Amino acid sequence: MKKFYIFITALITTISLFAHETTTTRLIDAYGIEYSNIQEQNDQDLKKIKASYSNGELKISSLEKTANVAIYNLLGRKVVDLKNITINGSFNRYLDLPKNNIYIVKISLPTFSKTFKIVAK
Repeated sequence: MKKFYIFITALITTISLFAHETTTTRLIDAYGIEYSNIQEQNDQDLKKIKASYSNGELKISSLEKTANVAIYNLLGRKVVDLKNITINGSFNRYLDLPKNNIYIVKISLPTFSKTFKIVAK
């Protein structure tokens, strides 16, 4: 009976500790890219952000903030790292990415981050 009481006490303590954690969820995928789900940002605003790559040019649109942009290959190696770039509605940058490869673009701000898949043709 005493062991059961200790088990129940430990279980209740553990549950109460987890109940006080924040609502931010962070997931890290197999490539080491971190995804965050912060409820402060409006989901409709996040859906408007677009990233594309064509003719050697990376285009980011529908964002008006200072952000960090990182590009990873499918092995998880960072191939481009742009820090503290100011995006006023749209951002264009010519990049020399090897052709016929797939890359992951991660746009990071203090309040959220979003990832995109691009194909260099």
